[in-house]
Amino acid sequence: MIRILPTQDGTWTVYRDSHALVTGLTRLQAENYEAMIVQKALV
Repeated sequence: MIRILPTQDGTWTVYRDSHALVTGLTRLQAENYEAMIVQKALV
């Protein structure tokens, strides 16, 4: 499961299960990253 969660410094982190995939993103960047992961999973 892919999740996007805010951090205390105002950035966002993208998680797959309990593993952080990427940190320090804006919300838009995190949402785009999530969409890219989901799209690749469907191919």
